[in-house]
Amino acid sequence: MVTKQEIFDKCGKDIILLGKTINPKAYYRPTPKFHTQLARLLSDTSIRQASIEAPRGAAKSTLCVNEVLRHCIYDEGDKVVVIQSKTRKEALRRITKIKNTLSHNHAFIELYGYFGIKISDTWREDEIRVRTPYGYWTIVSVGTGQPLRGVLEDDTRITLYYFDDPQDEDNCVTDDQMDKAFDKMLGSLQGLDMRNGRIRVVGTPLDFKCIVVRLRNAPGWTTLHFKNHQDDGTLLWPEMHSQKFLDEKKEELKSFGKLSKYYSEYECEIVGDEDQLFRPDDMRYWDGDLLIRGDETFIKIYSLNKVIFSEPIIKAVNVFQGNDPASSTKQSADYSVRFSIAYDEEKNIYCLPYFRQRVTPMAFADEIIRSIKEEKPKRGHIESTNYQEMLRQYVREKLKEQNLSLPGLETKFNPRTEKSARLETLQPFFEQHKVFLKEDMKEFENELFTYPRSSHDDLIDGFYYSTRKLIQPHHLYQEEATDDMKYFLFYGQGSQSTAWLRS
Repeated sequence: MVTKQEIFDKCGKDIILLGKTINPKAYYRPTPKFHTQLARLLSDTSIRQASIEAPRGAAKSTLCVNEVLRHCIYDEGDKVVVIQSKTRKEALRRITKIKNTLSHNHAFIELYGYFGIKISDTWREDEIRVRTPYGYWTIVSVGTGQPLRGVLEDDTRITLYYFDDPQDEDNCVTDDQMDKAFDKMLGSLQGLDMRNGRIRVVGTPLDFKCIVVRLRNAPGWTTLHFKNHQDDGTLLWPEMHSQKFLDEKKEELKSFGKLSKYYSEYECEIVGDEDQLFRPDDMRYWDGDLLIRGDETFIKIYSLNKVIFSEPIIKAVNVFQGNDPASSTKQSADYSVRFSIAYDEEKNIYCLPYFRQRVTPMAFADEIIRSIKEEKPKRGHIESTNYQEMLRQYVREKLKEQNLSLPGLETKFNPRTEKSARLETLQPFFEQHKVFLKEDMKEFENELFTYPRSSHDDLIDGFYYSTRKLIQPHHLYQEEATDDMKYFLFYGQGSQSTAWLRS
C-alpha cells in the first residue's frame, strides 16, 4: 500500500501526478506524451526563462496551475508568484482556481494542509498572502500590459512569473500594441529573484510580433513548440483532438474566411487566410555580401536555404532600388522604406539589407543618397505623391551636386494601378522560388504572410518599386591577378559600415 509520504514525495517530482492526485476528475482522458515534456520544462528550476507554444485545448493552463502549487509547496524559501494573462479577467480565473484549491480541495488539504482564507494575511480578488509550513506565499494576478510596479512591494522579488496566453485579438491589433506588451514583459523580468526566479510564458501564436513568436529560439530562452499535426505524421493528442475534429474545425473556419485562425489556434502557425498570396513554403533564403568593383556589382553567396557552400559563389548582379517614403512623419504613421535587390542572369532576386524607420524626409533622403553611393544601383524609383515629389526632387539635386545620378529618378513614379493589383504581381516571383531573403528579414516576412491584413505593407511596397524594369547583368566576374584587389562589403540592416575584402 502506498503511504501518504510516498505520494507526497512523488507529487513533488511530477506535476501531472500532482494534478491527478488533487483533481482526478480533470484527467478523464489518457495523458499525452507531450505533457511529460511540457511538465518537465515547467518544473525545471535550473531553467530561468522558458516559452511554450501549444494549441488551444492542450491543457497547458492546467499544468501551469499545478506548477504554481508545486513551486509553493516543494521549492525552498518564501514564494512570490505573478500570474499574468491576456486580460485581467483571465488572470483572475487562474488565481481563483488556486484559491479554491487552497480553501476547498479536500484531497489537497488532506495531503498538504489548509491554507485558505481563514489563515491568510491577505485574501483579495487578485492577491493572496498566506503563511504556511512551506514558506510565506504571495500570489498576485495581472493582465497583459498592466505594469507590475505597484502590484508588488519594492523589496519583493519574484520566484515564479507565469505568463499565460499573453495576447488575444484585442491586444494584437497594431505593431505598437505588441511592441509595448513585449517591452513591458522584458521590463518585468527585472523583478525576478536573481537566485532562483523563473519565468514561464505559455501561449498560442497570433501574429509574427506577438510575445511567444518573438521568444521562439531567442538567445537565453528555452522554447518548446507543439502543433496538432506533428512532423512525424502523428497527432499531438488524438484523444482530445481527433483527425475528424480537426478537419471539421478547419472547414468551419475556412467557410467563415478565417482559415488563419485554425492554423494559429490548432497548429501554432502564423499564416494568412484562404486568399493568402505569399506562403511560407515559397520562401527561400540566402546569406552573403554585396561586392563592388568599380561600377560593377556582384554578390558573394555563402549559403542558400541554410546549405553552406564549401567555397563561396560569386555572381554578377545588377542592383535595383525601391523607395517608399512615409506619407507622414508622425510616430503612428507608416515607415519610410529603402529596399534594394540584386538581380542575376538567371532572374533570381536577392534581397539586400533594407532600411525601415520612421524618420524625417531629409534623413530619409540622406539614407537614399548613402545607399546609392555604396550599392551602385542601376535604377531606382521613389514613389512621388504629395510631399514625396519634393523628396524626389531634393534627392536628384543632391546627387547632381555630387556628380552622381540614378536612372529612374528623372521621372515621377506614381503607380496608377490599384495597390492590391500591383502587389499581387509579385506573387509569381515567390511561387517560382526566384526571391531569396536574408534570415533576419522578419518584418518583411510578416508583411508577406499576413498580406492583405497586415498593419503595414511598406516593405512590400519598397520591394515592388525595386522590381520595376529589371535588367539582367551582362558583365562577368573574373579573378584579379594581383593580391591587392579590393571590394566593398556592405552588411547589416540600415548599416553604414563597410569593410575591405582581399581576395
